[in-house]
Amino acid sequence: VQALCKLLIQNSETLASLEFLHCKLSPSFVEGICRSLCSKRKRIHKIENLSIDISSFIENCPSSVVVELVSFLSSGRSLCSLKLRHCHLDRDFGRMVFSSLLEASSSLSILDLSGNSIGGWLSKYDRSGPLFSLGAGKSLQSLRLLNLSHIAASLGKFFGTSVQVLNIGAIGLGSSGFRVLQDGVTKELKLVNINIRFKPIS
Repeated sequence: VQALCKLLIQNSETLASLEFLHCKLSPSFVEGICRSLCSKRKRIHKIENLSIDISSFIENCPSSVVVELVSFLSSGRSLCSLKLRHCHLDRDFGRMVFSSLLEASSSLSILDLSGNSIGGWLSKYDRSGPLFSLGAGKSLQSLRLLNLSHIAASLGKFFGTSVQVLNIGAIGLGSSGFRVLQDGVTKELKLVNINIRFKPIS
């Protein structure tokens, strides 16, 4: 971990993409990575693309990992692609990520949280609430690709008109679910690709 952190510190000004695939991440590892990339003076980083795919966290309840990742997301001014897929993350993590993105200053174009059990928290958010009335949620208004697996339909009402790719495969919406999706997404939305294929999560 120390060797990797040293390498990240040396290249923190130029490094734009960071990807973890099939990794087992410990709290100390995540903390070290996040802190190595952030400027000590400004507490911001220049990562544009962050991907953690088919990975797991060593602790069963990685609260410290969640806090560190959320802090890292909030510090990103250049972040345009965030993919946290199949990482065994729960609904509390989803809620914290969503909250941090609402308050962030980045302009995400790709958000992929598929393969995680993060449903059950959307009812706490209201597009007419204080966060949105204060002009927050900038990072979510620029989304081009939205992939949130089984909660994509519910999240449609929170996003602007920039989403172009919607992945709702393997969620079993049914005819009633598609009607809900239609009501939730704004009429101004101009989708160019919709994925409704059935592909079970392993």
